[in-house]
Amino acid sequence: VVERSGADAARKLLPPLGFEVVAVPNGSSPGRRKNAGCEASDGDVLLMSGAAEPAGDGWLDSLRGEAEAAGAGVAGLKVVGGTGEVVNAGYHVLQPDCELLGLGEGHKDVNQYYYAREVEGVGSTCMLVTRQAIEAARGFDADYSDGYDDVDFCLKVKAAGLPVICAGSARVVLRAGAD
Repeated sequence: VVERSGADAARKLLPPLGFEVVAVPNGSSPGRRKNAGCEASDGDVLLMSGAAEPAGDGWLDSLRGEAEAAGAGVAGLKVVGGTGEVVNAGYHVLQPDCELLGLGEGHKDVNQYYYAREVEGVGSTCMLVTRQAIEAARGFDADYSDGYDDVDFCLKVKAAGLPVICAGSARVVLRAGAD
């Protein structure tokens, strides 16, 4: 799913891997953008931010392999900032206030979290979502404007009995200036 910036990168990177790039109107909420991609496909969906670049070859095969091995409905991966710090390697939701704990957040990436493990949520910077998960969660909540639609989606998938994992063998790097 593409919006504004990053469209050229996605259009070059994803079609050779067998993915369709779907354009959405500027100003669409994060949930609406993700739902557009899910609705354009009748199979599994890879959601990837235009600000993310795969780190190394074989990242997609690793992500798919770890997702299939875990029977995961959703699989994310480690997100690293341009200066080498971990942005997140999955999320846990802290009670009672539902604060998000980004695993590894702010720490230098020294190959921690290199293994696949179950988490409560992953960010949609790069997220592989099965058709079964999309149907179980009934898509992303289009009313979230602050970006929590991805964790909300993951919690719905987990409530439906499907695992959500962070695949440790794959990562993406956020380009400088990305938020």
